[in-house]
Amino acid sequence: MNDESPGRAGTGPDVEAQLASVRGEGEAAAGLVRVTVDGTSNLVGLVIEPKAMRLASQDLTEAVLAAFGAARSAVRDQLSTLTPTYAVVPSEVQSAVEQLRFEAERRLDAFTQTVDDLTTRLDRRY
Repeated sequence: MNDESPGRAGTGPDVEAQLASVRGEGEAAAGLVRVTVDGTSNLVGLVIEPKAMRLASQDLTEAVLAAFGAARSAVRDQLSTLTPTYAVVPSEVQSAVEQLRFEAERRLDAFTQTVDDLTTRLDRRY
């Protein structure tokens, strides 16, 4: 991910390495299922205690998903304290800013045209 696309600040290999070094852990089923993810949401650790194998398959599945969700939440919390608020601009905000810029330019062009028309009229009168 070495792109410098609009709305992203400081992307590249260094940021990827930093994200990959962040760890978040989550657990479920009274600690019988533990998950570790990195800052890119990659699963880097999964522990299923032998007692968890006695759970119904649906319960075990839900425990893994819950532990994964808790681990991702832990990573998100860590990243929110590490990254400046301006590091990533959501696409909706970027789109709104682009629309405002376009509208401002359109209005400025219309205003400039009106001023030119008025100047031309005044020049004809005098």
